[in-house]
Amino acid sequence: MAAPGFGLILEGDKLVVSVAPRGSFFDPRFLVAALLDHVARGDGSVCDAEAKAMISLVANHFGLDTSAAQHKFNHALALYSSSLDLAAVGALLSEILSAAEREEVLVMLLQVIAADGRQGGDELEALDQVAAALSVTSEEKHAAFLRYFDKGKSETAGRRIHLS
Repeated sequence: MAAPGFGLILEGDKLVVSVAPRGSFFDPRFLVAALLDHVARGDGSVCDAEAKAMISLVANHFGLDTSAAQHKFNHALALYSSSLDLAAVGALLSEILSAAEREEVLVMLLQVIAADGRQGGDELEALDQVAAALSVTSEEKHAAFLRYFDKGKSETAGRRIHLS
């Protein structure tokens, strides 16, 4: 018997993550993209700089060219952003992301927050919500902040998150 994967089921107007055969529609990269959008929308809107940063992050971290990243990102947002169940997404990604990958997601989120040159409390609150949903430990969060602020953004470039 094939190992179960995760699928998406539309219940009313909300997408729900469920256990399903691997053949069902699901790509965990889409969920990470939706988390990026969630944090970018923390201040109420997504500016061009944040949108460009998100596309670049999706392309770099998932080994996609820019047009493929744009397509996947737009598809992800069409599917998830209006009906994102942060608790369900966090529970799912907590199971499949390693500690290093959760840290990497936080670094990506920090890059999106900084993209517009404004780091308000509203976006940091959205980051805290995502961190809690992903069951990020205080050590992982501290390591992500250290990587982002102490070592500089250039050292975070080129890292990838390997989701199956």
